[in-house]
Amino acid sequence: MVYCNYVKNTNDSVTYAYGGTVNDITGEVVFRFTEDVVEVTKVPKTEDAPKRHIMRLYGAQRDNFLKGIFKEKISYES
Repeated sequence: MVYCNYVKNTNDSVTYAYGGTVNDITGEVVFRFTEDVVEVTKVPKTEDAPKRHIMRLYGAQRDNFLKGIFKEKISYES
């Protein structure tokens, strides 16, 4: 599972705080949607989310990002 809270965006990327649980959203991930790159810039304090879950979340949201739609909260639950 991965849970994200919106932080900021540019024309090329969006940054979310993320974590493997709703109680620890202390990591940071940058989705560079124009380059199709996902970069974890800070790992959560207690529980990281599996990389495959982050990638699935990105895949589900990429079209929204390209359209300029950045939701306040996004998540992927397996």
